[in-house]
Amino acid sequence: MADQVRFLLPNPLFEQNVRNSIQLADPQLSLANSSPCGYITMLCKVLGLKDNYTNSVWWAFTLFFLTITFMYMTKIADYSKNINEGNTNYVICDKLNSPGPFLRPPYICIEKERLEPALTIVRLLMMQLKKPSERNYCYDRKQTRAISVTELIRQELKGGNLVDIRNLKAAQYLITCNPQWKIDMVDDKGDPVIFIGVDNVLANHNIFFVLKQPEISLACHLYNKAYRFINLSGNLSLLVCALILLCFSYFYVRRIQKQHLQAVHRFIDKIMEELQNRAANSESSEGREVDVNHLCDQLIPSSKRKFEIRFFNEALKELEASDNRVRFDLTVRDGQECRTISWIDYSEELLTGSPPGHREGLFKTETSC
Repeated sequence: MADQVRFLLPNPLFEQNVRNSIQLADPQLSLANSSPCGYITMLCKVLGLKDNYTNSVWWAFTLFFLTITFMYMTKIADYSKNINEGNTNYVICDKLNSPGPFLRPPYICIEKERLEPALTIVRLLMMQLKKPSERNYCYDRKQTRAISVTELIRQELKGGNLVDIRNLKAAQYLITCNPQWKIDMVDDKGDPVIFIGVDNVLANHNIFFVLKQPEISLACHLYNKAYRFINLSGNLSLLVCALILLCFSYFYVRRIQKQHLQAVHRFIDKIMEELQNRAANSESSEGREVDVNHLCDQLIPSSKRKFEIRFFNEALKELEASDNRVRFDLTVRDGQECRTISWIDYSEELLTGSPPGHREGLFKTETSC
């Protein structure tokens, strides 16, 4: 008995000895519990980096390529740095005799001394178009992604550069001749602006520059995808909620209609039962007639009169329209005109205990009056 009590009672010393034996059996666990570096050692052991040099190399290469891929995806390509004379389509004005597709109007030519300033304006324009394009694509579609000529000139003046309108027209010429830059010139209505040559002054209405296919950062793409997903999920949730609400409304209306019909049929059964009892217990036509108001007082308690009177009236209309075993009359009683209802079906089943001839005589007596 003493041995059983000893094993049933908790023994802290015994539990500590068990933990010590486990730690001694597994030195890796003991190291993890005693030093923070033990966790790194355990992780290396799980990944197989401690005992296998090949695994270490593969994990290092994998981590390296993942880092390079992430850096490449998050970096936005700056195409403005790649714009130079070598990859730009243009025609110098002193070489008008050389064949080329850019000699036809409105492409004409560009002066050689204005080529580099025009390319500088194009590079600046591409850098300035990135921010509004990204803002319009990622955050707010209502924000404009266009930059006007006036704003471009203002940015040039802020940078301390003098603006030559002829250089700006030359930049427009280069934009027209190089569709690979994906820069459009539009007016204030969004319609394309046709370039009419470098020798013409700027048009009276303002001209806007738009980047057709901007390079968007990975964070912007992820934000846009997440926003679209949340927007789609929200719209689907609203649609599901609307469908659920419509279903609940439909079933609620059906339930109310069913309860309404049940209440009407219940009053029809009560009225017919009362009329059948009157017809079975009375042998005179006046005894079978029931005042509608008295019948209403009899079937509907005063506490429920306000809510159930419409069911009673609908039951009367249903009987009057579709049941030929019931007759409605107007009778004068005690000097007042009242509406009565009576049972006129003289089948033998209703008159138990009475011979058939007796009911036929009663029928003849009623019809002869």
